Amino acid sequence: MLTCAPWRVDQSKILTRRELAAVLADLKRKAPRSPSTRLNLVVFRLACRCGLRASEIAGLRVDDVVVAGDRPHLRIRRHVAKGGRRRTVPLWWDEGTFADLAAWRAERAAQGATQNALFVADLRAGKLKAAGALVGQAKKRNPNVDAARLRELCIELARAD
Repeated sequence: MLTCAPWRVDQSKILTRRELAAVLADLKRKAPRSPSTRLNLVVFRLACRCGLRASEIAGLRVDDVVVAGDRPHLRIRRHVAKGGRRRTVPLWWDEGTFADLAAWRAERAAQGATQNALFVADLRAGKLKAAGALVGQAKKRNPNVDAARLRELCIELARAD
């Protein structure tokens, strides 16, 4: 039987539940006024509530975000997934994440994005924003945070829900 060593996580490098909630609340409050903040909210949701890595967020296409049907989900393609293994991430369990991702998908469609267009793209310059936006928002609450530890906490919190 295989066993794994326990994670050794420096607690000062991850956000607490309260800090995560504060970042989400701040993004939600500012999102109606700013497309850039809506983008940051989507990136934060993808990383914190769905457990996606920065490369997976950057490689996500509009048609990878399936919001129709009984079981909405994200399709993570082989070429962007760790280990080259495609996977499916459910969205049906988190109503807030589902609503924000569905709204962003509709906004991207209204901008003329094709099904193969990048889901997370800067609207002004066409540049990708992923880990930078996520960590930037998180550092406002905890200056010691790093992207890998934040992702680990988000996965742990998602499993606890």
